[in-house]
Amino acid sequence: MPATLSTGLMDTPLAATDTIGNTAVIRIAAARRMQRISVGSLVVAGCLSLLLVFGRIPGIAEAIGDPLFFKRCLVVHVDLALVVWFATQAGTLFALLPATRREHRIFNAGTAIAVAGILLMMGAALARGAAPVLSNYVPVIAHPLFLVGVALFFGGMLGCFVNGRLFRPIAPASAADIARNPLWVPPEVAAGLKTSALAYLVAMVSFVASWLATPAFLDNRNYYELVFWGGGHVLQVANVAAMLAVWLWLLASVLKRPVMRPSTSWLLFGLLLAP
Repeated sequence: MPATLSTGLMDTPLAATDTIGNTAVIRIAAARRMQRISVGSLVVAGCLSLLLVFGRIPGIAEAIGDPLFFKRCLVVHVDLALVVWFATQAGTLFALLPATRREHRIFNAGTAIAVAGILLMMGAALARGAAPVLSNYVPVIAHPLFLVGVALFFGGMLGCFVNGRLFRPIAPASAADIARNPLWVPPEVAAGLKTSALAYLVAMVSFVASWLATPAFLDNRNYYELVFWGGGHVLQVANVAAMLAVWLWLLASVLKRPVMRPSTSWLLFGLLLAP
């Protein structure tokens, strides 16, 4: 997340209220939790990269007695640094959209499920003998613990993205509203965040469809490549939409005015999602 948005997230007064009446402290707290998960995943990924370096020291791999251990660490490293990082960064921003208390509870439940999935994915690195599969987009460890972890993470994040706030229109705010709540999300930015959430939903549907259609007799490399190939492409669209939303937000904060009309923003983001 850009430094200006991150700083605002930490410094926004907790007494501010959002446009649908519930206190902004709930949104900010949810965003902070998601941001901690995002940063924490990147820190753990960095630590795992150090393990990969140590694994090349003569005698270290032999002492551990599991030649696949460091490759499993590589799988978890990539998933934390890319899959988890991008999804939770988008989730951090999505948490700032106005929502009811029920929708916040759904978001918090999804966050907890996603964290459980991350922990299972990390634990699978210790599963002696489990085969790492360096498939594109989502490398995996061919072990039930890891696969359940991936499913929980994706399912939890889906709960964070697909709830009432995805379908609620964002009304323009006055200068006074923005002054009271610096983390108010402009409508053109909300369009980008919601496009990212919709792309995430499409990616999950693609994963499930591929899983159901892929023959189980294939070897691990080809099987997981086919399962994650299509949905992995769509995940990149989700990441790009979230990135463009951040750029629009930063530009609007610099210009002190909307960058474009919400209808134009929806049109452009719709064209991004359409293919």
